[in-house]
Amino acid sequence: MRSIHGKVFYRIVLMTACAVWLVGATAAAQTGDGTLVGNVTDAQGGVLPGVTVTATGPALQGERVAVSDGTGYYRLWSLPPGEYSVKADLAGFATSNRAGIVVRAGATFTVNVTLQVSSLSENVTVTADSPMVETSAPISSVLVSGEFQREIPLSSRRNWSDVLELTPGIYSRPFDDNSGRQVYHGRGSGHWTHAISIDGANAVSYYDAQPTFINMSTDSIGDVEMKTGGVDAASPMGTGINVNIVTPSGGNAFHGQATSTLQPMAWNGDNTQSARAGGGGTPTVQQVYQWDGSLGGPIKRDRVWFFGSIRVNRLTNAISRTPANLEHLQAFRTDFVPFNNQTKATQWFAKGTMQLTPIHNLLTSASDDRVTINDNREHHTHPTRFSSTGGGLFTTRLDSIWTSRLSTQFLFSYNNKSGSDVDTFDELSGFGPEVTVHQSAFSSGGILQGTG
Repeated sequence: MRSIHGKVFYRIVLMTACAVWLVGATAAAQTGDGTLVGNVTDAQGGVLPGVTVTATGPALQGERVAVSDGTGYYRLWSLPPGEYSVKADLAGFATSNRAGIVVRAGATFTVNVTLQVSSLSENVTVTADSPMVETSAPISSVLVSGEFQREIPLSSRRNWSDVLELTPGIYSRPFDDNSGRQVYHGRGSGHWTHAISIDGANAVSYYDAQPTFINMSTDSIGDVEMKTGGVDAASPMGTGINVNIVTPSGGNAFHGQATSTLQPMAWNGDNTQSARAGGGGTPTVQQVYQWDGSLGGPIKRDRVWFFGSIRVNRLTNAISRTPANLEHLQAFRTDFVPFNNQTKATQWFAKGTMQLTPIHNLLTSASDDRVTINDNREHHTHPTRFSSTGGGLFTTRLDSIWTSRLSTQFLFSYNNKSGSDVDTFDELSGFGPEVTVHQSAFSSGGILQGTG
């Protein structure tokens, strides 16, 4: 019996070791953090083991340090998207410094280092373009920074999902509910089949697994990675596009911003009154009242950072009706007055990051993106279609970097995102014939009477 238990024990140990190795190999891909790898050599091309390679940058708490192994290979794990400086140092050689290296979400870039022999304390500054193409994995992906997305005028509502319209291989079309939202298709799949993560945590439910139903302020976006082909095994399962949103982490300096987006209904054009349009109907126009705000910074420099954002929107979307639509509606309901669809939401995001030790980093975040939408159509006589999507998301993640070839990640996340609930229909007012329902009935003089 002891030998059998021993075999089982060793099998468990072996399986655990394999699992840890797999976690180490895929952690960066799951969370959206980037990685820098490379080989350190001397001027003659000989490998240099024992070189201390250090990365520093505004997006990183403290510094990330690696030591080249016997083959001269080094790996800097779990680098949040941002710009970095890399220093390589070895006794007897001039220190190499290279700045301006841009790390992107989920990408592994190669930065090789060449050290020059020097008998004195000397620093060499290396000037080169930042790597832009990942060659270590056969993945087709597009990376878009949050800063870039906030600067380009894609839509008046500034939805994070607008960036998908820039991605090759993704087809978009307007939602057929006059809401102004877009529907996205990719890899030959339906718009309900996508896999969307925030900082590596699943951010969707079965009901709302599409980009349009993930609502958040664009201030909450640090980088967006969109995988459209060759998706690796570390990514969540989904037959559509695979998206991971990496959020900001605060920083050693306080920073924040506030923006408002206003588009009154009177600013819209109306071409329904022209003779060519038939001289009537109601146009598809929109009114946008939206406010965004964010704040981030240090609680303790290089150790504890915070970041938070909020979006409040009140959107109005008019329903497109032809003259024939209006005629039919007014024939069915003589007091019919054209009404519009409304979208209401208050969405917030909060995040804290803590560098527990030089090798352990803890992330905790919470958010709520619940939104209530009317999606009445051109044939509705009353506003009867109400729906809600979204909900809360809670994430805790511990990243640990043990060696240049081994890291682990433990991630716990929970979300209660769902469709419509009882509160969704608070503003629904009944109409139509009224029916009196009694608890019981009896016959009196041949006439049925009700009680209760």
